[in-house]
Amino acid sequence: NKEHIIPKWLIQLTGKPNRKAPLSINKSDWSSSKHSFSTFTFPACEKCNSEFSALEGKAKHVVISLLEDSEISENELSLFLDWIDKVRIGLWLGDMLRNPDQNFVQPNFHISDRIGQKDRAVFFLKTDDDEKGIGYTGTATLAFHFVPSCFGLIINNLYILNVSSDFLFS
Repeated sequence: NKEHIIPKWLIQLTGKPNRKAPLSINKSDWSSSKHSFSTFTFPACEKCNSEFSALEGKAKHVVISLLEDSEISENELSLFLDWIDKVRIGLWLGDMLRNPDQNFVQPNFHISDRIGQKDRAVFFLKTDDDEKGIGYTGTATLAFHFVPSCFGLIINNLYILNVSSDFLFS
């Protein structure tokens, strides 16, 4: 079935679901192509998509807490890191699927193979801006294409930087 890498609840939380955004990169000239968030889906096995759905439901609570400046627990932060792993690797694999003729590497793992498997860090910056929106950065680089270990996610006025790598804290 189809997996929304940027989940429906997050799309609705940040604006109109059918708005167009630069969601993929043409690697021949590094230009972006715009797609509707509501159609930004990728194939996923039904079992995996069900597991991701459960993770999404739990992550939604944590994201809303972060947007409202509410405290989150250590367990909620760990769950958030699992979710951000899912989004980061999903964007990477999604780019591979959208641009099969422009792939420089062949992925040898799936989203479920990377959730919670590496040392991870997340950094948050909250601004006073009241504008709604969603975006991500860092995924259009060659470095990300070869090693999808760092990216930024913007949810309304919450800026998130995520890093995941072997031996990050060793």
